[in-house]
Amino acid sequence: MLKSKYFILLCVVLAFSSCAGTPVVFDEYVPIEQSVRLRFTNMEITSFNGIPVPIIERPLHRVGFESTWRSVILPAGEMEFTFYGWWSNPGISEVIARDMSFRYTFPPGEYTVGMDRRDGAWGVLIVRGRPIIATERNFVAFVPFSR
Repeated sequence: MLKSKYFILLCVVLAFSSCAGTPVVFDEYVPIEQSVRLRFTNMEITSFNGIPVPIIERPLHRVGFESTWRSVILPAGEMEFTFYGWWSNPGISEVIARDMSFRYTFPPGEYTVGMDRRDGAWGVLIVRGRPIIATERNFVAFVPFSR
């Protein structure tokens, strides 16, 4: 029952915020100093801590749909996301990951999260801020996919 109330609240928040082009705010009562802002690249988020995230069907998209979560503000702490992701090297190769998940404890701040490959392993790259490229200065973590 509690999960369904959160899901309905989440859908209402997403419906209004996606039109405005501003980040989705999951819990407006959490102070910004205790929040985390996440921007997702080359990933389509399908659930957050077990709660489904609304998606928009897009048959021509790499994975067939688009998540309504591009940029989101959440309470800081441990989180689990389920997603579809992709990585491509134009003209050479493309990798699509379906129904993957990752768990990470985010301290307050602003991060960019995306699928990447490091040292021969696929996983989720987390960097501080909104960089174009991960550097030593903005690198936060790399969470390899579990097998």
